[in-house]
Amino acid sequence: MINENVKKSRYLFQLFILLLFISCGEPFTFSEVMNGEYDSAEADEDSAPDPADADYSVDSITIDEGTVQVSDTLSGSFDYSNDGSETGAYDTAWYVYVSDDEIRDSEDDLLDSGTNSPLAASATKTISFSGTAPASAGDYYLIARLITSDDGDSSNDSLVSDATTIYATSGTVDYQVSSISLDYPNLSSGATCSETFSIKNLGSENGTETISWSAYASTDTTLETASDTLIDSSTLSALTSGSSYLDNSITGTWPDTAGEYYLFIEIGAGDDGYSSNNTRYNGPYTLTDPPDYEIVDDGTDDAVAIDYTDGSPGSSLGDEGEFSFKIRETSGNGGAQSIEWEVYASYDASLDSSDTLLADGLESALEAEGTSDSLTFHDAEWPDMGSYYYLIITITAGDEENLVNNSWVSSPLAVPSVYTEEDENNSFDNVSQTNTNFVSDLDSVLYGTGLSSYELVRVDGTSDANNSVDAYHFTGGADLTNLEVSLCWTDEDSALDFNLIDESGNSWSSDDEDDYSEPATGTVEFTLVNPAESYYLWTENEDTSYTGGASYSLYIQGLP
Repeated sequence: MINENVKKSRYLFQLFILLLFISCGEPFTFSEVMNGEYDSAEADEDSAPDPADADYSVDSITIDEGTVQVSDTLSGSFDYSNDGSETGAYDTAWYVYVSDDEIRDSEDDLLDSGTNSPLAASATKTISFSGTAPASAGDYYLIARLITSDDGDSSNDSLVSDATTIYATSGTVDYQVSSISLDYPNLSSGATCSETFSIKNLGSENGTETISWSAYASTDTTLETASDTLIDSSTLSALTSGSSYLDNSITGTWPDTAGEYYLFIEIGAGDDGYSSNNTRYNGPYTLTDPPDYEIVDDGTDDAVAIDYTDGSPGSSLGDEGEFSFKIRETSGNGGAQSIEWEVYASYDASLDSSDTLLADGLESALEAEGTSDSLTFHDAEWPDMGSYYYLIITITAGDEENLVNNSWVSSPLAVPSVYTEEDENNSFDNVSQTNTNFVSDLDSVLYGTGLSSYELVRVDGTSDANNSVDAYHFTGGADLTNLEVSLCWTDEDSALDFNLIDESGNSWSSDDEDDYSEPATGTVEFTLVNPAESYYLWTENEDTSYTGGASYSLYIQGLP
């Protein structure tokens, strides 16, 4: 009878405690109260009195050295200190949790806990902890946490350790899928899977048998190998104890149907002692029908706008609005990934590694049949060497498949180094190459020590009277093979020709009596005999009655 009364008294007391906690509005489970597991110090954290000038912080966590196997003792210590200006007034409750990630949540197991008396200001305390390691092998984190009623700053009351490996039991091989990447969460259906995964041998025994792996795309978080889509599969050699395969590439393709998918990795080996950690997933990965982007060039207000008349090496391309383009989506499928754009200066109409990047940017994905705002690059600078440059614009988006219309090429734009004639009626003997005192030296405007391949120089001069020449000297570069020369002038009464001679006496000339230009269209090409020599190029008026005064521009370009 006495025992029954004791039982009733105990039940009434527990019921009283239960009602008290309900009135406080604190979260708990019934079993926690009945079994004495409810932590009142942790529950009182939000209802603590106004903090004093004590400030507790967890400073470091140390895990005892040595291999820890599943269900073994896992021990270590952590340091905490009172960084405040006053001695604490209340005991400090401490907790150490075991977690499979770096975030404490309801699924984490409590490894150890206790209380410690208040710390004086600036004092430090080392707490030793010990508990039972998880029953499953894997990489785990220890999370140390403090709770006290007079802590002035709770933001530093918790600390996460580095990952520690819990190994399988002795004499066991245990392979685990340790990670799967989520590098491309948004991509097009049917796109190449470019994710990676890692495998680790958590066992204390070296593996001896081949590891097989398979990657699946699943519409939910349950793997069904019979119905889910196999993306890729292969084999790997066995791993020694504690070693890993990191960042193994998955190179298959995602399903053709748009939607949300989860990426599963399943592994297996004949000597793997545990299969509970042989499957892992990550996601979701969102697949959409691919967009199709183009650089707009259709003659409307949305066209590529290149308004170019003149420029010089190393200077800005142009003023506001003179260099711009837009991007348009044409397939009716909105994009999910950003669009990268780049503008290059090229010697020809093909993009290669020698071309110069002038400008680049990142544009947000476009909705179906959407068009971007005007993208300008007028502030970009021409390369330092004068040349005829093609502007090449390229666009790239990770979820786009049709790349045929992802580039645009301008017509060649002249960006010459300019030399202005200094002396008129230059005296020059084209046979003996003497009397060169008044010959203008173009080497002063060249990019290097001689005229380079693709380098362009423009000479601005004024033609002299009949039988007088304007002579110019330049040095050929070692990579030179050909020269292209053209001449244009402003006075139709003038009849200018140009002539070229090298220091070995090889000579070339142009004479077709065209009005305003030589030749009539294009350029005259000279194949050089000895490229790295001195060259003299001169203009001469063949009209016997001409008295001079026509402005002209002489273009010289070296070619490989």
